[in-house]
Amino acid sequence: MLAVWAAAPPAAGGPPARGGEEGADTRLPAETPVFAFELGARTYAAPHAAIAGGAVFDVGGGEIFLFRPRDGARTEPTSAYFASTIVAGHAPRFERRADRWLDAETGAVFVEGEGFRTPPEGVRVPPLERPLRLAGIDTAWHVWSGSHAGVVLLVAPAGDDDG
Repeated sequence: MLAVWAAAPPAAGGPPARGGEEGADTRLPAETPVFAFELGARTYAAPHAAIAGGAVFDVGGGEIFLFRPRDGARTEPTSAYFASTIVAGHAPRFERRADRWLDAETGAVFVEGEGFRTPPEGVRVPPLERPLRLAGIDTAWHVWSGSHAGVVLLVAPAGDDDG
């Protein structure tokens, strides 16, 4: 199931603010661990709890797949990918089938610790159609939201506990 995002608060300036301080973004507790990244002209953040076991977010023109091990330490890095849905004709790209994630367009399977493996033998996929690895940072909510105005907060819909 695709996850949705919460609306960003009005732009705020100044240094990172902790919860309760003037200018603090209180959509999450200040010390909540998040994976944060930029895509195009927007900045995003997803709480680690929302992406444990994997989650997919529709960002208009593409999907973002974020994965953290369910029982992973806070210091473990987040895996992050973007795939265009324009190429696939707006069909969902990242899907969970049984106990694994895959890119439905290319057949590439996600392997924890490795990322998306190449498509199955004999399947040719142009490089621009493959999932692209996203760069980002695992940090505390107040650090990212306090230094990036208008953060789009990626959260799983209520009742979505299938990963």
